[in-house]
Amino acid sequence: MDFITNLPNVIGYDQCWVIVDRFTKMAHFIPLKIRKAKELALIFVREVWRLHGLTKRVVSDRDTLFMTLFWSEVMRLVEVELVKSSAYHPQIDGQTERVNQILEHYLCTYYMWDQDDWVDLLPFVEFCYYNTVHNAIKQTPFFAAYHQHPENSFKNPKDNVTESNNPEAVKTVEDLDAMREAMRENMKAAQTRMVKYYNQKVANKEPQFKVGDWVIVNAKNIKTKRPSKKLDYKLRGKCEIEKLCGTNAYRLKLPPLSGKIHPVFHVSLLEPYCQNTIPGRGSPTPPPVDLEQQEYVI
Repeated sequence: MDFITNLPNVIGYDQCWVIVDRFTKMAHFIPLKIRKAKELALIFVREVWRLHGLTKRVVSDRDTLFMTLFWSEVMRLVEVELVKSSAYHPQIDGQTERVNQILEHYLCTYYMWDQDDWVDLLPFVEFCYYNTVHNAIKQTPFFAAYHQHPENSFKNPKDNVTESNNPEAVKTVEDLDAMREAMRENMKAAQTRMVKYYNQKVANKEPQFKVGDWVIVNAKNIKTKRPSKKLDYKLRGKCEIEKLCGTNAYRLKLPPLSGKIHPVFHVSLLEPYCQNTIPGRGSPTPPPVDLEQQEYVI
């Protein structure tokens, strides 16, 4: 699950809730007017549980709504495991992040200049996504879920033996058919392009650590009370690795004054700590993080 926010306001809708099934790759694109945990739970029942039943696990980032006691308690009562990403590493939920990019690509291609029709386009985007072969499963999400292909071929009214007396209806069907075909081609191009650039960025393996190693933390996502971020320390530490979380994240023993920083960091934010061995050239360890009085938000 993930949110696309700051969309153009259309009759109160200004964000989209993206929910992706990790197995079949099916997705739901749900426009939202508000984001409160109780409303999300009701929408989840109406848009997901009603159609697919209850999931075993939910993967998300640490959005404040997913971190609320209400949402966590609802998921606990229905026995759904919550898996939240480590700090500032959305790749843990990379599947949804990638679908977000595909959705945004669709909308940028097809909505009007004033961007006031993106809500109306969501059903067509969702169906086109269902009925396009996914690179990971080598078949369409629709077929993976239902073991059949949907009836999706619009017959051109111009080819019908019986002509229509409603030109507006004819134009609507022709526009839908043209949009579906164009969307399919754009989706294939978007998937190919994103896979290419993502693989280039992750080609080099991240360094591996073990429990007990000392590391320093990249401070780019840590907001302190110092006046200028550019002149602040770029790295923080040293910190000892306490536990391996998954395959690419580590729990650190943070200093006592680290406030509400979440102690789990992705390996990309860590660097090995090297003690300066040159006599008389020792650099002092950066001080503990002087955080502003706010939670460490992803």
